[in-house]
Amino acid sequence: MANGQNPIVIDNVTLVPIRTVSLIPNLKVDWDNKSKTVMVTDSDTKNKLNLTVSSNSAYVNDKKVSVGVNPTVKEGAVYVPFRFIGEALNAKVMWQPDSKTVVTYKPSQTLLQRYASNKLEESRNAAIQLPRISLHEELASTEEGGDGGTYYFPNKKSNNFIYVYREIAQYAVVIDGAAWVKWEGQINQSSQEK
Repeated sequence: MANGQNPIVIDNVTLVPIRTVSLIPNLKVDWDNKSKTVMVTDSDTKNKLNLTVSSNSAYVNDKKVSVGVNPTVKEGAVYVPFRFIGEALNAKVMWQPDSKTVVTYKPSQTLLQRYASNKLEESRNAAIQLPRISLHEELASTEEGGDGGTYYFPNKKSNNFIYVYREIAQYAVVIDGAAWVKWEGQINQSSQEK
């Protein structure tokens, strides 16, 4: 997930600094200062997108398309239309009105195929690797798995789970290729009774 930094809105279109796009996994961003062109490459699919500052045209895999709102420079930073980039490279781009947040994520096709598997263990292993999105202030650090943490799934399901780590429990539901954290809370794992 990428969090937009100082987005601007032009003609009801949200533009973000190009560095925000570089935070999306699998996307590599390059800048050609001479031609004022942003080049975004998806390392997973090898798709390419080229946008030029002040130009309404872009190229997706050498096919010319209309951008809608031109990329622009503001205070020394290059701003690009966020939804256009996400959709041109098949990333999910959503506006969450409650938190006034633009959310984008791009799970790998391999991971989505594993999640769709009819083998429950494979589907569950993929579910916990999907992008994890939380739109509220988290109680715990963002460290996951590895040296701790336990996942709990409902019987014979992989589409939701509870993750417990360092006395914090998160409940996540898999929706549209991501694990959306619906709630979290502090728990006391001590078995001592008073």
